[in-house]
Amino acid sequence: RVHTENCGEKIAPHVLAERTAGFVHLFTLYGSVRPFGSSVLMAGHDDDSGYSLFCIDPVGGCAKYTGVALGKGRQTAKTELEKMPLKDMTCAEALQTVAKIIHKVHDEKDKDFELEASWICEASNNQFVPVPDALIKEAEEKAKAAIAEEEDAE
Repeated sequence: RVHTENCGEKIAPHVLAERTAGFVHLFTLYGSVRPFGSSVLMAGHDDDSGYSLFCIDPVGGCAKYTGVALGKGRQTAKTELEKMPLKDMTCAEALQTVAKIIHKVHDEKDKDFELEASWICEASNNQFVPVPDALIKEAEEKAKAAIAEEEDAE
């Protein structure tokens, strides 16, 4: 809001990501404050650069990605994401593949999880909103069926 008032335009996603990363980095410099202990994914859209996805790490590093994963199975998930033609897919098409990746990298020893997803796309009027539950359920069913099919083929 302050940027809009001062500059007369909405803040670009890359500017917001860089400023947030700078703020996070400040917390690593002083012993009197606790650093942030988690990474953050930030997505945005503007007319100049289109859709953007940024990852801000706990030390204040900021990087732009087409697709990125965080957490326990991140390396396996990143490998699978790199194989996907993300720039050529709609959000609805990518949802099923992402659901499949999440289910594949989930360790069966860990407790069950509930898949939650949000997106920013034309279907959401370029607003960051939760994916409708019906679409998530449909994507999960297709993903589980695809995984079972792959396991049967082996």
